Amino acid sequence: MQKQLIGWALFIALLIAIPFVMLFIGQDNVHGSKIEVNKNVEVPWLEKSDKKVTLVFFGYVGCADVCAPLLYEIENIYRSSELKEFNSEVEVVFINLIPEMKPSSVDSFAKSFDIDFKGVYLNRKELLKIERDFRLFFSTSIFDRESINHTDHIYLIRNNRDNRTLYAIYPTHPLSKELLIEDMKTITEYSY
Repeated sequence: MQKQLIGWALFIALLIAIPFVMLFIGQDNVHGSKIEVNKNVEVPWLEKSDKKVTLVFFGYVGCADVCAPLLYEIENIYRSSELKEFNSEVEVVFINLIPEMKPSSVDSFAKSFDIDFKGVYLNRKELLKIERDFRLFFSTSIFDRESINHTDHIYLIRNNRDNRTLYAIYPTHPLSKELLIEDMKTITEYSY
């Protein structure tokens, strides 16, 4: 039994590590606390927006140990004095990674952190597509079937007139708030 648990733990660690290794041997640039991507992405699950920036966080409804603290941190950034004059150009979207959830609970969960946040429900097929496009890892926990293990990065999307660009991925351990805010300001000043 113990060997089996160790085997599963190593397997999960490998699954988490693979996307990071791919980032270093891929074409993306790693700068400080962000990974520059600058790749157009298809995001039909995001409503057409007149906002210049979309911050995306992937998690699941009821995730108290990872998602809730990060969503509070995102809310603090969103409402910060440094972002105040650009706030109207930024939208925050929470994407639920558990398709078995009631769709209506996803938006309610996001809005419990900030009334302006949006929650998006995706079915299993849509989740598999974003897994590739956004280099996500998520899997049912082997220790608790009610929760999932997942990457906890913040994704910054630049919204242009004709397309959306995944501008950068921000690891959250530690999250460079200053860098994220500076990038959002830069995009809002020079977009379109």
